[in-house]
Amino acid sequence: MKKLLYLALALSFTAPCQANPSADFKPSPANPNLQHNSAVVVDKEVDGADAFIDIPLRIAGFIATVVGTGVFVGVSPIAGLMATYPPHDATDKIIDFLILQPARFTFDRPVGDFNFDSRIDKKKQ
Repeated sequence: MKKLLYLALALSFTAPCQANPSADFKPSPANPNLQHNSAVVVDKEVDGADAFIDIPLRIAGFIATVVGTGVFVGVSPIAGLMATYPPHDATDKIIDFLILQPARFTFDRPVGDFNFDSRIDKKKQ
């Protein structure tokens, strides 16, 4: 039973990698080197070294997300008090800095893109 569970777990992690090779990929408007369809984002210039370097960065990003969530839980009363004064966005800024930026770096960043900037202010512009 454990072998079947381990096999199912391994397949669940590798199944997203089994993309349809005949899918219609379109160039990304943000980065012309990236191509994407609805399921997969592919960088034409990524090699094995970029993917190898990317693994510890994603692990560090995940740890930063978890630690940032814990820190936010600890400072949320102070952030709530700071949000009472104008411009009333202290909580949003703290959430973005401690939780959302590391999460976007970990889960939204394409492989090999080490200059990823995920700030909300940049996306609003």
